[in-house]
Amino acid sequence: MQPDQATKGRTYLADPQEALLINAALVLRRPLLITGQAGVGKTTIAYSVAWQLGLGNVLRWGVTSRSTLKDALYHYDALARLQDASLAKEGMGNSSLDFGDYFTLGPLGTALLPTGTAGYHPRVLLIDEIDKSDADLPSDLLHVLEEGSFAIPEMTRLPAAQKSDQIMVNTADPALSKVAVPSDGRIRCDDFPLIIMTSNGDRDFPPAFLRRCLQLSIPWERRAGQLQSIIRQHLGIAAGDDPTVLELLRMFNEKRAQSDATLAIDQLLNAIFLARSGAGVSPLDHLGIKDAIFRSLSETPQAPVL
Repeated sequence: MQPDQATKGRTYLADPQEALLINAALVLRRPLLITGQAGVGKTTIAYSVAWQLGLGNVLRWGVTSRSTLKDALYHYDALARLQDASLAKEGMGNSSLDFGDYFTLGPLGTALLPTGTAGYHPRVLLIDEIDKSDADLPSDLLHVLEEGSFAIPEMTRLPAAQKSDQIMVNTADPALSKVAVPSDGRIRCDDFPLIIMTSNGDRDFPPAFLRRCLQLSIPWERRAGQLQSIIRQHLGIAAGDDPTVLELLRMFNEKRAQSDATLAIDQLLNAIFLARSGAGVSPLDHLGIKDAIFRSLSETPQAPVL
């Protein structure tokens, strides 16, 4: 597991209710849909599970309004293949490139590789901010989530004379070398990955999609009661014994209490780190630093007053 991912996983403070639902999702082999305000630690849950279970790097798919299911499954660079073939005919290109060199499995495609693949094991797939997707994407995901399989048409259509038993392709995991997939282009998992999807709760999802998922809601009130424990977990500081930390915690809670303010836990941790760094940039000493660190996530940035 990459060091930055391991750090995220190691420092996450799990709530007992969250742990129960994660275990249920693992047993039922169902995706876990996590909703909550920005900054409550939704994405970090994926890294925590992968770190605790030794499942390697989390495969992350950051969803936007332009994302499609195919983006998550695979990418085929047909233009590069055509250019390389043209150059090879002229004796100028690399004639040793294989058909599979032009394929890269996306995060979802990589997560669905069978565990029989050399060097492979069940994975954690993070589908981040699925509520930002096009309205059709959750429904498009249903078949893949139900079947745990997909097909690559470019391989399926390959003439029989050009097919071998397997095709070596690239993956979305930088720690994983090329893997072999069936030459008919049909990929099916035999151990369903743990799929964690996050949503800020900004939209509703189709009932058929919700039926396929287990749902976990993380209210801010739950995190508010854990703040001192989170500070200790991340920074090794006993908040109750440090006047600086207590003051920053008071300022953070005061800002969050404003009706239109949305703050992330990371902002509190950053403020504490700055105040204890000795670098002369403490939010307690500089109004501009305090306003910048504790700025609501929904607020438009303005020129700081230092």
